[in-house]
Amino acid sequence: MNEDPLKGDLADDDVERRLAAYASARLEPSASAAARMRASVLAAASRSPSPAVQRRPVSWRPRRWAVAGLLAATLLVAVGVGSALGAGPASPLYGLRLWLETVTLPAEANARADAQLELLSQRLSEAHAAAAAGDSNAVAAALAAYRAEIEALLATADGDDARLAKLEAALGTHLVALEVLSTRVPDQARDAIANAIDKSSKAVDRVHEAQDNAPDGSPGPDKTPKPGNSNKPDHTPPAGPPSDLP
Repeated sequence: MNEDPLKGDLADDDVERRLAAYASARLEPSASAAARMRASVLAAASRSPSPAVQRRPVSWRPRRWAVAGLLAATLLVAVGVGSALGAGPASPLYGLRLWLETVTLPAEANARADAQLELLSQRLSEAHAAAAAGDSNAVAAALAAYRAEIEALLATADGDDARLAKLEAALGTHLVALEVLSTRVPDQARDAIANAIDKSSKAVDRVHEAQDNAPDGSPGPDKTPKPGNSNKPDHTPPAGPPSDLP
């Protein structure tokens, strides 16, 4: 028995329509469902970093900025220290320079004293340069630093003959230079010069006193008995009254 081919085609079309209707109704989401699924996918994606981000260390950017900041700070410190070390008495960085020179002095006493003598000469040279420029404020700043250097040197040289002798020789030369400088400075700096001369003179006196009192076997006060100064009682009988007899 032969079937009608048209009937078979119609049956197939009917099955296809039914399947399409079922897919449309059951398998294809509605607009609202699609929106919800899209939102869920995007939320999940935001919580999970992409593979490209996972391959890069999380702390890479902070580390890079930290290193850059450290390098910048180091550069600023180096520039600041370099500027301070070249600052003269007229510069606002002069005080920082004096501090840096002090904290970098050698620890050993003889080397420290030699370095301090060099700094003392530098302070005097700075005062001369400031006087030549007519800057009374810079002269005063340099001479104030000079007086402070003298105090530091006295503390270092105290009790050592060799260091005291070097200090005495330097101060003697500096006193002559300060006397010459006193004739060249602006009037506003004359008090600073006078104070520096007075400080140097008193320092020389302190050096002499320290040398006299140094426990190096040098002779002390003369204890030789002087006539009339004996501590023993005098048992010589007193002379009697002069005789009137011939």
